Amino acid sequence: LELDPNFAGEIKHLSPKTQVIGRIDLPQIQLSSLNPIPAAQDFVNALMVVADDGQRRQVFDAWEAYNEPVAGNADEMKRLADFEAERTRLLGERGIRSVIGNFGTGQPPLELWEHFLPAVQAAKEYDGWLGLHEYSAPTIYYLSTRQDQGPYPGVTPGDTGWLALRYRHVYNQILRPA
Repeated sequence: LELDPNFAGEIKHLSPKTQVIGRIDLPQIQLSSLNPIPAAQDFVNALMVVADDGQRRQVFDAWEAYNEPVAGNADEMKRLADFEAERTRLLGERGIRSVIGNFGTGQPPLELWEHFLPAVQAAKEYDGWLGLHEYSAPTIYYLSTRQDQGPYPGVTPGDTGWLALRYRHVYNQILRPA
């Protein structure tokens, strides 16, 4: 949310391999009434006012859409997927990378992921990223297979969780098979 290109440029100067992701502040998306294609165009138009600055193009590696959208059913997830796929395509054609999803911790339910696959495909096609927010309390391993292993047990490849390490469920059960 800090869009100052000088600040982002300093991050890149101090840590050249750091990926800087931007997000503009807009009201939350209403998935129940979303018309995905025009909404994606409107979003891109709003973003281009900020992102199409020569300095920002140099230091921001990708752009998110809405923060932690919540799809309550398959129809809402399909609308979100269509929005994200179109947004990713529109930005990708301008040479701008997208971060899709940006789902909150524990979201969305696994049974809705199949409806988000068109957005994942667009991200793959346009070199985008999938954004998942993963954190928990009172420790990072709460509700994971490492929950009772002490405060900092380390993670093995087989460990999974519901809040943190959830990406492994999504990857192994939904994305890999698709």
